[in-house]
Amino acid sequence: MKVSDVKAEEHKRQLKLTLFDAKKSAALAVWLVAVPCFFLLAVFMKYFFRLDLHIFTIVEEFAASIDRTFHFPASVILLVGFPLAAVAINMLSILHVAIDRDRRELLTTIKLKWINIAFVLLGVGIVGIFLVYAIVENVRPSL
Repeated sequence: MKVSDVKAEEHKRQLKLTLFDAKKSAALAVWLVAVPCFFLLAVFMKYFFRLDLHIFTIVEEFAASIDRTFHFPASVILLVGFPLAAVAINMLSILHVAIDRDRRELLTTIKLKWINIAFVLLGVGIVGIFLVYAIVENVRPSL
């Protein structure tokens, strides 16, 4: 088995640029996940804790009215598309990809920017919640 050499000097000289600034992408992610988080909070408080505040009903009716108003499911864009955009933007701000053509390797590096990683996980979690809901709500058991 052949062990590859790690050339520390060559690795230090590499300039690793990302496509987005980490702070700006985190700030944008706050706005992209705010609406889905508020919607999930409203639904969770209304149906699990039986806490029916008027604002939660307004949020739920607003989401339903968006789908009735437009000819496409705009709530899907708000509740799934925005978190996916937050995931993509934050991944682009912390991920660096390089190709070493000599060794035929794809090298990936993830910067440990914890706020960006948190928004990636939050966005994936939001999309996962809606995906599980869609599967559970639409799959009928065949008897």
